Amino acid sequence: MAGFRYRIAARPVALAIQASAKLPLGYDVEPPAGEPPLGNGEGDADVKALMGYSFYPVPVYVTGGVGIRARGGDAENELLYEAEAGWSTPAFLAKITVDIVRSRGEIAAAGDFAAVTGEADYTKLLPGIAARIADGTWFTADVIHVMDGKNTLAGTTFSIGVAYTK
Repeated sequence: MAGFRYRIAARPVALAIQASAKLPLGYDVEPPAGEPPLGNGEGDADVKALMGYSFYPVPVYVTGGVGIRARGGDAENELLYEAEAGWSTPAFLAKITVDIVRSRGEIAAAGDFAAVTGEADYTKLLPGIAARIADGTWFTADVIHVMDGKNTLAGTTFSIGVAYTK
């Protein structure tokens, strides 16, 4: 995936436009029976309008975005929605994000993994924290919980990591 973000305004509300493209590389679009495909083997392109607001000097912020994903191949285009609220200090961040994707096409009935067509609707809740452990180095911990969806994998994923910033 590659993309860019262009800032339109910084104050009082930050506004930006973001565009990205995804090209599938190096995976089997028809995996063995019983295994989920990693994708549909087609490229996608996204365009999003983003906004953000800081309640400084209170260390609270909100962000949001809306967009569209143009799907390659037979998959229908998708509408994209996101919202995030967080609390941040120079050494700590706590956030909660809602990520919503809605297909513009009909969602196929549940069935075998091989029947996955690419159309999916889902809503994910993503709480997370980040703590500075050294200058420019952060420890991160996130939870990705699928709240609802059609033709998508259900469940909760836990993620930890280290991020480096300049």
